[in-house]
Amino acid sequence: MDKVWLNRYPSDVPAEISTDMYPSLVEMFEKSVQKYADQTAFINMGQVMTFRKLEERSRAFAAYLQNDLGLKKGDRVA
Repeated sequence: MDKVWLNRYPSDVPAEISTDMYPSLVEMFEKSVQKYADQTAFINMGQVMTFRKLEERSRAFAAYLQNDLGLKKGDRVA
């Protein structure tokens, strides 16, 4: 498969990462939002979201799932 999106990566962004760098996706996410907190994570329809805002919103969503919906670890969400 031709990975054409790799042409858009900045020169300092690797095409692949070592899976041994982080024990979990959660830790990878947390380290990334700390390191790049004030940088742009997403731009969609002219709206910019920083890594800091992404982290805040992901925590708010997790709290909603746990507190408002009563989901527990291991519950499945579709």
